[in-house]
Amino acid sequence: MGGNDQWGNIVAGIELIRRKSGGSAFGITFPLLTTASGAKMGKTAAGAVWLSADRTSPFDFYQYWVNTDDRDVERFLKLYTFLPVAEIERTQGLVGQELNACKTILAFEVTALTHGRQQALAAYEAASRIFGARELPAELLPSRSGPRDVEGPAGAVPTTYVGRSA
Repeated sequence: MGGNDQWGNIVAGIELIRRKSGGSAFGITFPLLTTASGAKMGKTAAGAVWLSADRTSPFDFYQYWVNTDDRDVERFLKLYTFLPVAEIERTQGLVGQELNACKTILAFEVTALTHGRQQALAAYEAASRIFGARELPAELLPSRSGPRDVEGPAGAVPTTYVGRSA
């Protein structure tokens, strides 16, 4: 099983099983996850985002989703969250602040699923302090798990302190 770019490897494995054991095997492929620009979303892609907090901090992970291409927001909400499809489809055609609010909700939901609600709240609050809070109308994706006017810890932003040398 693998992405459709792995078809040759899968077929080679099936052939190896047939030759070595005389058994039969089956392969299945699925379309690659790509962005609207056609870029592959995977570990070998430039600017890849990792699920492990050791590789991509929860704040950077959150920022990855906030910076989603406008054309991908609806599809990513459907793919990567558990929000009702009917609610997501009502976001079709949004632009400007409303679309940016959807990106914030996408980022929060995916970060909460991956790193937990507390880390998602911390990332949201940190981003709000750095870039300014976005208005998130209650009627926009009302089934979301957050954020809803939260105050979280400021420690989510990766910070380095450099002392003055005398």
